[in-house]
Amino acid sequence: MTLCESAGCRRDREDKSRTDPRPAADGLRVCWVCRDRLGEYLASLPGLAADCEQAMIRATGLHDKVSGTSEPGLPLNLAAGDARAQLLAVLAEWAGMVADERGIRPPGAWGLCEMPHGFIGPANRVYRYRSDAVATAGYLRRHLDWLCAHPAAGDLCAEVGDLVHIADKAAYPDPPRRRLLGPCVVVGCGGLITANVYLDRPERSAVVCDVEPEAHRWGRDRWHELKPARTAVAA
Repeated sequence: MTLCESAGCRRDREDKSRTDPRPAADGLRVCWVCRDRLGEYLASLPGLAADCEQAMIRATGLHDKVSGTSEPGLPLNLAAGDARAQLLAVLAEWAGMVADERGIRPPGAWGLCEMPHGFIGPANRVYRYRSDAVATAGYLRRHLDWLCAHPAAGDLCAEVGDLVHIADKAAYPDPPRRRLLGPCVVVGCGGLITANVYLDRPERSAVVCDVEPEAHRWGRDRWHELKPARTAVAA
């Protein structure tokens, strides 16, 4: 049996007695869970690239003095700039590998060539390459199954996972505010649930169990289900 080659794959999330990776999917070098997670991560990268770009000029309270003047410079988030540059470079590198090894065009689109003023006749079509995150991440998603069957599939999963975490932390550096609520409300669970509130990104706020953080998780739209826990804490 071939096991999943993604470094982050651990079967113990479903079976606490097993710590080895899940079996690889038929024809792939990673399991279906890691394959789907890779697709989700790739889909999130264009948004994270845009978030990093916004964070680069978001007020941080730190201003660099403009050389030769007494005026302060723009507030810059250098970590966000570095994360965005790394994200674009890694996506472009993998997209280039796909194009080279499959013998196909890299990310881009056909367009019309600008012709001189007064030119009469049909315009020439030209293929314009694109290296932005939307183009490269979308390109990789279209070739997702081929990539997951590639000998470097495990490396791709690791690199893209790192990109997501680095870009997310750079774009939103403020840690969440945490408050312990009490015992998990799921029957039979012995864990404790904590509210994680993100002031800069409220949609990410959630209540999470420390024993089953993936299965026992409640987003903002489900907090009404936790009334028993809040009542117990208040008592």
